[in-house]
Amino acid sequence: MRDDLAAFLRGGPLGRLLWRPWYDRVSLPLVTSLIFPLSRAWAAADAAAAADEEGRDARAAFLAAVGGGAREDAPSRATLALFARGRRAYLEAEAAFETALFHRTAPESARLRELARERDRRAVQYMGLRTLFGVQQMRARFPAVRFAVEPPEAVAAAEAARLADPLNAFRIPQDAPRLRLSHAVPGDRVERRYLRADGPAEATDLSPGPTRAVALSPAGRAPRAVIVIAHGVCMEEDYWGGYSTLTQWLLDSGCAVLLPEGPWHGRRRPHGRHGGRYGGEVMVARGPAGLVGYFRHHVPELARLIAWARQRWEVSVGLLGISLGALTGQLALAHAGSWPEAARPDAALLVSPTSSVEKTVFKGALTQGIGATDALADHGWTQERIADLRPIFEPPGDAPPALDPARILVALGREDQVVPYKTGVERCEAWGVPRGNRFLRDQGHFALSLGLPAAPAPLERLLALLDG
Repeated sequence: MRDDLAAFLRGGPLGRLLWRPWYDRVSLPLVTSLIFPLSRAWAAADAAAAADEEGRDARAAFLAAVGGGAREDAPSRATLALFARGRRAYLEAEAAFETALFHRTAPESARLRELARERDRRAVQYMGLRTLFGVQQMRARFPAVRFAVEPPEAVAAAEAARLADPLNAFRIPQDAPRLRLSHAVPGDRVERRYLRADGPAEATDLSPGPTRAVALSPAGRAPRAVIVIAHGVCMEEDYWGGYSTLTQWLLDSGCAVLLPEGPWHGRRRPHGRHGGRYGGEVMVARGPAGLVGYFRHHVPELARLIAWARQRWEVSVGLLGISLGALTGQLALAHAGSWPEAARPDAALLVSPTSSVEKTVFKGALTQGIGATDALADHGWTQERIADLRPIFEPPGDAPPALDPARILVALGREDQVVPYKTGVERCEAWGVPRGNRFLRDQGHFALSLGLPAAPAPLERLLALLDG
């Protein structure tokens, strides 16, 4: 039934009807006024549960961690206890699964499959505990983000060396920890493995912890190509029970798919006593410092993952960047000339890239809706101050990409209110992306990316480039 529904959404009549401009007009307010605030409460409850384990008052810890709102109507102790039980069940299932995945001796296939099912089930339940705070959100609104914006002077000082030498700002570190591949979780059609780098497992607001990724491939046969997907902000595909219709479309097309967990997302988010953050929040909360940090970590990670995928499967490797992932991907394409050839993608598809991060930050409906624009202004940020960071935010204005523009595809939504459409066109013009490689659609930001499997011409073109 689930596969039938996914196929219906990808290519059936519902899919063609759903991914229209109206979708963003409905979904964007829900994201900014409901999903983000419920996630903030969920993260505060995570911190409260950790406090309770240390013998501190959970309700007081929730109020201290939530970042404002609903202080006179905090969740009951019973609600926080229910959350803590769900959290504990998830953490236990995750730990058992992780231990088996990376144990020196491979467990029996049936045992690993059972641990995977339990971990996946508990992960969905844990993420779904956001609904515990829905009634309170209706009465007294939680903030969307617990901001910790760093002022322009501090960011400029911290990034002075990279700003002075931007062409070397995204080199692959020579001492990067090695990547370890897990045992395989068997499946009828798809084999699932995990990648992790050695290093500290705990993340903080200043450190995302080691590189992590999920590797999916067709069971029992070699893939035609590998697609490395750089995801959007707050996207955590491995935590919501099954994989997206986009990932499934690529798998059904015979590709292997590598799903990196971006800095401060998924297993790399600060949790518990480290601050209680939801996936992606740190990047938004710190303002430009968070975005700079995300790119600093993730762009070289993409290089390493592309090289790893090429070595493992010995086929062409494509880079697919969506929203925030498109901004990360365009930096990767700009700086890949200094990377080993194996670390450069053979073709790329960028969904909602931009030529102006500062316009996206100050004019984008998402950043405005969650209060990020106001928080930045309160700490002295303007479009001009953000533009000062362009050398480490965006591709050099006078330099071509390291990849032949004929092998770069771009998808843009004319109704995009999150990443201004015109700035995406400007990126195409600056790089000389052929007009035949530009897919311009009458869609908003979310409908554009979610609707790709229903109108897959950009994906089909990407695979054609990789096959050639």
